[in-house]
Amino acid sequence: MTSAAETAADNDRRNVSDAVGVVVLGACAVWPLISAAGHDGRPE
Repeated sequence: MTSAAETAADNDRRNVSDAVGVVVLGACAVWPLISAAGHDGRPE
């Protein structure tokens, strides 16, 4: 939902926060793969 008072700066800020969220989510998804690579593969 957008409002008439929305400015280009607001859109830029939202885009930056979305990009940061994607980076954090990607890092969380990759971390188990990185940490598992450093261990012997044994199921619990």
